[in-house]
Amino acid sequence: MKLDLSMWWFIRAYFKHFSRFKAVDLEIQKRVSFEQQSRQQIRDYQLQRFNQLWEFSCTHVPYYRALKASHHLPSHFSALENISQQVPILEKSEIQKAPELFRADRPSTGFWTGTSGSTGTPMKCYWGQDAYLESQRDKYYCQSLFGLSVWDKTANLWGYSRFWGRSLEQKIEYLKIRISEKIRNKIAFPVDRIDRDKLRKWYRQLNQKKIIFLYALPNLAYLLARANEDQPPPSCLKLVMVGGEPLFDYQQELMEKVFGCPVAIEYGTIEAGLIAASYPDSKLHVCERGTLLETLPSSDGLFELVLTNLRNPDFPLIRYRIGDFVTDPLSFPEQGTATLSPVIGRVRDVFISPSGTIINGVELSEFFRTFPEIIQYQAIQESLHKVFIKVVCSPVLSEANRHKINTKFANILGDQVEVQVKQVDQIKSTAANKHRFIISKVAMEHLNHLRPE
Repeated sequence: MKLDLSMWWFIRAYFKHFSRFKAVDLEIQKRVSFEQQSRQQIRDYQLQRFNQLWEFSCTHVPYYRALKASHHLPSHFSALENISQQVPILEKSEIQKAPELFRADRPSTGFWTGTSGSTGTPMKCYWGQDAYLESQRDKYYCQSLFGLSVWDKTANLWGYSRFWGRSLEQKIEYLKIRISEKIRNKIAFPVDRIDRDKLRKWYRQLNQKKIIFLYALPNLAYLLARANEDQPPPSCLKLVMVGGEPLFDYQQELMEKVFGCPVAIEYGTIEAGLIAASYPDSKLHVCERGTLLETLPSSDGLFELVLTNLRNPDFPLIRYRIGDFVTDPLSFPEQGTATLSPVIGRVRDVFISPSGTIINGVELSEFFRTFPEIIQYQAIQESLHKVFIKVVCSPVLSEANRHKINTKFANILGDQVEVQVKQVDQIKSTAANKHRFIISKVAMEHLNHLRPE
C-alpha cells in the first residue's frame, strides 16, 4: 500500500526529532567552532585524540599490542612529529591478511563492510556505529557550507547493485536502504544500464522532483551533463557533489555550465570515512577533527597520502597507506583546516556495448567480489567486440567460475562480444600506484552520441 505525502511528512518529522538525526544541527555547530580555531589549537586537539586512540589500540587491539611490543613504542606521544617518526606505516596487505587482528577485543555496536578493491584487492573493515555517525556528520557539515540540509531533496547517481538480486538478507538490506532514503527525501537513479534516453529522463526529473542536491560518481554526472547540454539548468539544484573517482577539469567545467551550480568533491574511502571535501572557496579541506593526514614525498615528485582515522577505535587505522597520491603537500593556514591538492587515482571507466548501452563500472566491480578465489582483477575493453580479463587467483580459477565470468559479460555486452579470461601472477598498477580494474579503450570515442542533436 502506497503512503501518501502527508504520511511521509509525519514519518520524516518523527525521524528528525527522535532518531540519530536529531543531533545533526548540534554536531554541525561543533564543527563550525572547531574550524575557527588556530593551527596550534587544532594540532593540540589532534594530538590529544591520537593519544587516546593509541592507548586504547595498544590495550584492546591485537595488532597494535604486538606492534607496540615489537617496536618498543611509547605509551604516549608528546608531539605529532614523533608519531610519524616512530610509528611504522600500515600497509593495506596487513589488514587484508587478517582483518580480525585490527578489531578491538570488545568492540562497540557496529558492522563489517568491505572496500571495492580499487587499489587491487578488496578488504574487510569494521565500523563502530558512533564512528560511522561521526564521519556521516562530517559530510553533512561540508554540505551545509553550500546551504544544504540533511533533509533537502537529493538524487543519488551511484547505484545499489551490491544488494539487489542476491540473498534474502541482502535484499532486505536493499529495501531498508531504499525506505531510509525515502524518509530522508532521497531518490536513486538505477545506473547499472545507461543510455541517452535515460539520461534525458533523469535530467527532467531533477526539475520535476525539485532536486536540490545531486550526489554522483564523476563519470556518471559528466554523462548526465553531456546528454543535456541543450537544456536549461535545473531550477532548484544548489550543488553537485562527486566522489569515488578523480574529477577532471573538463568534466567540472561542463557540469557547472549545464547544471548551473557548483560542483564539489568529496574524498574518502570505505575504511577511513570522509577525509576531505570541497568548500565554497573551491579548496579541498581535510576533515582534521576526525583524521590525521600526512603527505609524504615520493620519488616521482608526487606526495603519498598516509592517514590515521581518529574516529574509529574499534578498527584503528594508524598511519595507514591509502594508496592515493596528490600533486602537492598539505597546505596549513594559520586558522582553520588544512587543504589538499588534487587526488590522483581510482579512475573507474564505463563499458560500451555494441548497441551503445553504457555499463556502469560499479556493477562489474560488485560482480567480481562474489569470487573468493579472485585476489585481483582487471577488465579491459579493447574494442566494442573484444574484452580481455586478467585475474590473480588463489587457488586456480575453476572452469565453472571462468564460465560464470564469460556468461556475465555476454549478458551485459551481448553474445557477439569475444571475452578472454586469463589467470596471471600480477597486475601492474598505474603511475599513481592505483589499480584500474575497469578500463575501456573505446568509451570516450563512442560517447559523442550522448550530445543533444
